Amino acid sequence: MPEYGRKKYWEDRYAGEDEGFDWLWGYDSVRSNLRLFMKPTDRILIVGCGNADFSVDVFKDGYTNCVNIDTSEVVIQQMSERYPQQEWRVMDVLDMDFEDDEFDVVLDKSLIDTLLCYENSVRRVSEMVQEIRRVTKPGGRYISMSLHSPEEILAYFSSKYTLAPSPVDPSIDDVHERIPPPEDWQVQHCRLRNPRWNLREGSERAVAHTFVVCTVDHPGGYAPIDFVDDISEDEMKRMGLEAAAAKEDALKPKALKEATVDEMLQYLDSALEARLGSAKLR
Repeated sequence: MPEYGRKKYWEDRYAGEDEGFDWLWGYDSVRSNLRLFMKPTDRILIVGCGNADFSVDVFKDGYTNCVNIDTSEVVIQQMSERYPQQEWRVMDVLDMDFEDDEFDVVLDKSLIDTLLCYENSVRRVSEMVQEIRRVTKPGGRYISMSLHSPEEILAYFSSKYTLAPSPVDPSIDDVHERIPPPEDWQVQHCRLRNPRWNLREGSERAVAHTFVVCTVDHPGGYAPIDFVDDISEDEMKRMGLEAAAAKEDALKPKALKEATVDEMLQYLDSALEARLGSAKLR
């Protein structure tokens, strides 16, 4: 497993990449939901921006009052040169230089997943949530997008949920390291389809990713917003069963006339190896 929890991994990775890469999904996959919670006039912070096109696409969609931060000096230099019209800063989400209540919206696309790969991950994710709450205005929103299931991450946002075992090492009992989540915001979540999931690779990829919205309390009160195209538990189960069936079918032997060229070559290689092996035994 790559060392996602180490800064050197990201510096080396970004130094070797000429193009951006979007973790989880691109902006188009979540645009309809993000627009429910953001206005073009909002001051927006994107944490752990990396070299993803996501930040660029948010800006192109009219959200131009946007700041992007990452701990990697390499990637911030790259993005500053590629997109000088946007604001890029080297900064650690665990210790930000911003004032209290500075942003209307904070976007975290898979940074939580990276912090879950850190040593002392429970503590680090808790610290990130606290720091993000500090810079978010009353009435503002922290939107977190994660490859982890709701059961694995919701306890970082609300005390209503129980913290699941560490996804990195379930044997580690570090629940006591969690800082109690903020009590002055309302949390809602859904699961949105993973655009990279398909029947052929369904059993190897997650059917859906988790989309969490934390709305800071304010005098105007709180009203939950309905998500767009979220996936129900029943639909997730159905897709999972379809993927398992597709994988099982792929493992069944095919008639020679239905086989692809690669499958025929693999069959011939196996037959040749078996023949040579039996010849040596004679």
